Amino acid sequence: EPKTPELARSPYIMYKESSVEQAKVEGRSASEAAREARGEWDRAGLSSELHLRWDDAAREDSSRFSRETDLYVEMSREVAMWEAQDYAARLRHVMDDGAEE
Repeated sequence: EPKTPELARSPYIMYKESSVEQAKVEGRSASEAAREARGEWDRAGLSSELHLRWDDAAREDSSRFSRETDLYVEMSREVAMWEAQDYAARLRHVMDDGAEE
């Protein structure tokens, strides 16, 4: 069974996750880092370097999600086809066994 792709994340969520991970590495509180990230994000403004950098990262993440989704759909189709072929073969076998009796 194919693995469902991880959803694409917003620029803010990616920034907050990065800030929280960095805080953990530094031994700081994750919840405090998340609050600080929210404040920095809100103060920075939409045209800031911070927003633009994470917007680019979010676009890349969205592209990744799109690629993984396409692959997931293709793999799901293949699995469905194999299951249908297997079912048809078992059904033929049962029908053939019934015809012999």
